[in-house]
Amino acid sequence: MKIHCISILSRHGTPIYLRNYTCEDDVKYHYLAHTSLDIIDTRLSQPTSYLGHLQTVGDLSVYGYITNTN
Repeated sequence: MKIHCISILSRHGTPIYLRNYTCEDDVKYHYLAHTSLDIIDTRLSQPTSYLGHLQTVGDLSVYGYITNTN
């Protein structure tokens, strides 16, 4: 397993940080981050910060984690 991208989004869904570790275009990873927000919204009621596997798109898997910072 290889990390392709790390993305940090604000509580409003705007990108704060996106780091692409591949030669591919960043647009693909922005899209994955934003489509994951819909899944995160449905899991906000979970009592844990680690949301686990959110989605798989092609050969990429997206995982989520929520912090409690302001």
